[in-house]
Amino acid sequence: MLYEMYWNQHMSSTEICNIFHYPSIANLTAKVFKYLEIPSKNCSQSVSENILMGRTEIITTGFNYKDDYHTTWDNKQVYLRSSYETDFANILDEQQTPYEVEALRIRYFDTQQ
Repeated sequence: MLYEMYWNQHMSSTEICNIFHYPSIANLTAKVFKYLEIPSKNCSQSVSENILMGRTEIITTGFNYKDDYHTTWDNKQVYLRSSYETDFANILDEQQTPYEVEALRIRYFDTQQ
């Protein structure tokens, strides 16, 4: 059942822990999955799947560039990844121009596989 939820239903470890009221996401994948011989997703797989499934929590620490959430002139929250994006967003806000940030996501696939 855990394999089905994790791999076929594309649920995250966090979602599975919440369903079963399991207290530790790290223990779920490192201990429970290992004991049951359920392979864990690597970081790239998890991030891609989270984006495709609409689970887009953005981690905002540990980067070497300016990044921050920004509230647009029409009161939308957007995530900006550089001082250049912030400067441009401020210009668009001054002109009250509607805009979105990273609204379109295109899944990468390897044509050789």
